[in-house]
Amino acid sequence: MAMSDRARAIQQRILAEAEGRPATWSTPDDLARMAIEGVSEHETPGRALLSEGTLHLAGDGVEGSSASMSAVGEVMTRFQKVVTAVGAARANFREVRGRFPAEVVERTRLQLVASPYVGSVVLDFMPRVTPREEFYPNGTPPMVDEPRTQEADEAVAAVVDLFAAAGAIPPDADGAEFLASVSNYGPRVATALRDLLARLGTNRFETDLVWREPGRPTRRAILQSADAERAKALIVSRELDHGETTIEGVIHTVSDSTSLVVVGADGEPVYINPRNLSPQQLSGIAYNSLVRVVVDVLAVEGAGGDSVVKYFAKSIQTLDPS
Repeated sequence: MAMSDRARAIQQRILAEAEGRPATWSTPDDLARMAIEGVSEHETPGRALLSEGTLHLAGDGVEGSSASMSAVGEVMTRFQKVVTAVGAARANFREVRGRFPAEVVERTRLQLVASPYVGSVVLDFMPRVTPREEFYPNGTPPMVDEPRTQEADEAVAAVVDLFAAAGAIPPDADGAEFLASVSNYGPRVATALRDLLARLGTNRFETDLVWREPGRPTRRAILQSADAERAKALIVSRELDHGETTIEGVIHTVSDSTSLVVVGADGEPVYINPRNLSPQQLSGIAYNSLVRVVVDVLAVEGAGGDSVVKYFAKSIQTLDPS
């Protein structure tokens, strides 16, 4: 049936008013969800509803509605590490060394609720910290500039974007959005993402990652196991998981075949691999002298999945003790 002139005019006015505004929904399910959210928050000032996400695992790593407990556990542990690393990177904590701020760790912590789905395993999760705990610690929402998006929202949404970029790497990866994004987040995120992608690829999981934030469009990315393996290989080959830092202290061991041992001001020894240093660079370094070592930093997984930081010397020089 043809649209009347009046209906066409109303449509044009709606489109004109909506032009330039961000979309608030992307699927019909979003509209239904937002209607329920609107009713739920109508009588209560401030945001009360939690976001929720789904990590949907399928592929050869799933049999029926079951998968290896250790494999799923490894994936979820590393997923949490990526979310926390992204949250820290957004707060400008990007170095491989050091601990993340406790506030960032707490606000990006997720809680898991698992349920089966035919032919796959569905892992539902949500932020551990509620919006009211994060936004209104004194119990009263502000009258203006009321915050609506939690740190966990921003971090998980960014991980969804990384998954989407990992699944869309072109044959010629140079200039790919994935490489640019991972490089921008820094080596800490690259390291956590590397380990997560490795588990998804090794366990042959096809991953469907969904994040639903109240009042926002659903974010979704699907990543095949082969794409996860390729993305992980790119992180390693481009050394995006490497960082650089400087270590100063008193040298206790000088050798071109065993680790250099440098004791810093905190009294803790740092073991540095000297394989990239020439004998000439080490020839003038004396025991118990004060040195500055520029190192390449790489975090690798040790026994039990713990992260072990390794240092590789790039240059070394003696400092004047005065």
